[in-house]
Parts: sequence; C-alpha cells; structure tokens
Amino acid sequence: MVTRDADALESPTTATTIVVLLGASEYPQKPSWTNPVLGASAAALRAYLLSPTGFALASEQVLDLFDDDADQVHQLLQIEEFLATAGRHARDLILYYVGHGGFDNGDYYLGVRRTQRDREFITTIESRKLAKIIREGFRRKRLYVILDACFSASAASDWQGEEAEAAVRKLTQHLPRQGTALLAASSKYDVTRAPRAERYTIFTGAVLEALTRGVDNARPGLSLYELYDEVREVLRRRETDDDGRPELHIPSQRDGDISQLPVFPNAAFPRVIEATRSLAEVTVRAKVAESATEQVPPAEAASMATKEIAPADEPVRDRDRAGPPIVPQGIKEPRAAAGIWNRNIWSMDVRDLLRGNRVRREPDQPSSRAGAAKRLQAALHRPIRALLAWACVGLLVPFVGPVVLLYSHAKLTRSRPSDAQEAGRLIAARLMGLIGTLYTVVLIGAFLRQ
Repeated sequence: MVTRDADALESPTTATTIVVLLGASEYPQKPSWTNPVLGASAAALRAYLLSPTGFALASEQVLDLFDDDADQVHQLLQIEEFLATAGRHARDLILYYVGHGGFDNGDYYLGVRRTQRDREFITTIESRKLAKIIREGFRRKRLYVILDACFSASAASDWQGEEAEAAVRKLTQHLPRQGTALLAASSKYDVTRAPRAERYTIFTGAVLEALTRGVDNARPGLSLYELYDEVREVLRRRETDDDGRPELHIPSQRDGDISQLPVFPNAAFPRVIEATRSLAEVTVRAKVAESATEQVPPAEAASMATKEIAPADEPVRDRDRAGPPIVPQGIKEPRAAAGIWNRNIWSMDVRDLLRGNRVRREPDQPSSRAGAAKRLQAALHRPIRALLAWACVGLLVPFVGPVVLLYSHAKLTRSRPSDAQEAGRLIAARLMGLIGTLYTVVLIGAFLRQ
C-alpha cells in the first residue's frame, strides 16, 4: 500500500497511462447519425496514441471500442474488465469519445454503433453509468475525460466526486494523486460540427493539431489545461470558435487540479531545446566578438557567455521524470504562468527564433566603458527630450495665444454657436488665447525693462 501511494504522487507518464476510445461513425439502425468524418477523426487519434513520435503507447494500454459491434452493456463490461487488468498498475486514464450525444428525460447519453432510432434511451451509454463504472474501477486515481459530442459539457455533473468532496476542499498539492478533469467540445447548450467536407471533426481536428504541433515552451509535457488553451487558439484562428466553444471542467479536485499536470508529450519541446542551443551559440559568438574590442581573452569571454546561458546546455529531462508546471491558483492563461524561457541576458525570445524572425540582441549591463556610456546616454535621453519639448511650447505660446484669442472672439461675436458643446469649445479657446496673450505681454514687458 505504501508503494502504491508513493507511485500515485508521481506525475503522469507514458508507461502508467491507459486510454479508452469510445464512439461510432456508423449507425446502421440510425442512419441519420452516420458520418465518415467521425471515423477518420477516431483513426487519426488512435494513430497518434500508438505512434512512437506521438503518445507512444503500447497496444495493450489502449482499449479501442470505437465502431465496436457490441451493445452498450457489453461495452461497459469490457471497460470494467480493462480497468481490472490494465488499470491495476496505471495511475492515469484518458477517456476519449467521438460521436453523438443527446438527452433522455434530462439524462445525458452517448451513442454507440448499436444505437437504434427512437430507442436511444435503452440503446446508448448513459453518461452517469459510464462515470460510475470508471470511478469504481479506477478509484482514487487521475481521470481525464475528453468528449467530442453535442452538448458534451452536460456530462460534467455525472463525473463529480462524493458529496463530502464539495464541502471539504484541501490545499492544492503539487502532484494530486486523484481527481477528474473533463474537456468538452461544446457547452451543454451547443452542438458540435463534423462537416463531411472536412477531414476531421472541428474539435478533434483542433486537438490533433495541438498535440502534433505542441506548445512552444521549455517543458516536455503538455497539460490538459494547455491543450484546452491551444485548441481554443486553433479554433480562433480558423474563425470557428463561435460554432461551439470548448469548455474545461474540473468536477473532482479533492487533492488539487489535475488539469495542470503534464499528461501529454509536448511535440514542440525538441524544437525549443534546439532553438535554445542555437541561441546559446549565438550568445557565445557575440561575447567572443565583443571581447576582440574590449581586450578580453576569447576563452574567458566564451566561459562568461556559457555561464549566462547555462540552462540551454542542461541535459534534456525525460517527460516521464518531468514535474508538472507550477501554475498559480486562479491563473487564466497558462502561457502567462509558464511563458517562454528567456534569461534576459543577451537574450532573445525563443518564439522569434522558431518563427525565423530576426535575432534581437539586448545587452544587459555590459562591463566596458562603452557600455557605461550607452547606459548614461539612455538615462539622459528622455529628460533632454522632455526639456526640448517644453522649450518649443514656451516659444510657440507667445505667437499662438493672440491668434487663438482673435479667432475665438470673432466666432463668438459674428456667429452664434450651433450647440452648447461648440460654445464651450470656443469659450475654452478664448480663455487659452487670453492666457497666451497675457504671457506674451509679460514677456514683452520683461524685454523692454532690460
């Protein structure tokens, strides 16, 4: 039991994660639901899960019931058996559904291949029953539910924990050992889209794009929250976000918010590491080049540059040993908490390097005399500019004041303003002109006294 608790406090890994894939693309007894795009989406997701360059799961870690000919009861029994065998040594379970969802007397259900028209209430998988079987078979572990179906956010209430859990909230642990996070393709009021002209469904297509492209940060793992944020960004770029906005729910978080744990591999991590190493090389070359003008030995300059960018040369941590991102409570944007690694010492943004933008060279506190002169020049630039601006104003006021006074006086005496706002502007201009004229008189008097 001690070993099991210790293992539960580790972050998600490929070796201790199992997946259940549900749904259907063909409904022989309900042809209106048949859509080949659903099958293509599930096939692409399955390929990602098993690919060595994707999630890299073994086939025995995945229970594929998509388009399975078994009815809803036998599918639930297969899930129960899978959790009793493969789930015995697993810490994390990902449940992904692609298909159709609906309601029967307020209860949310998920369609299967055997679903019959006008008999959905007895030929579909009820969400609450699915949640109960998984909670009991995968008790006190971490569960990630992703539903690509209409009104899928309605299932969030079915995955809530015990009633006492809502009343007693513990402090968020760094690595919560249990909990549930649900990523829904749409709210409980919206439908999802699977256009037949598209390759995948709108939601699963965005999920696959986010998983295969990754997020440009210096962490090897991708959390469900980051996946949700990236999916929304993909949909925003496609201008399809209004068709059904994804929602992230945390129905069970007794030990903390598991949506912040890195459950998926970050495909962009190798690119970020390579870009960081390229940045290190650029920094070393810049330091060595500057040493030529500052009489510093090249070896010493290279050593100084290497110390400044030491994190770029650290060994790459395996995703299985990487800890979760440290995100403050209540954070809305994961990028604001994680960001892109930037030492701010002869630094540039890694995203610029990834996108091929021009390198920004920002020296930070150079030690040479030339650097001190540049800092002094930068410090005096703003006050001098402000002083020159005020001097220009002081020279212009004596000439502009009388002109403004004469113009506003003529407008007020010769023509009546059309409204109170225009009259207010003319009176204000008249006062400003009067002040400018008085200032001019004072200057002329001071000049004559000299």
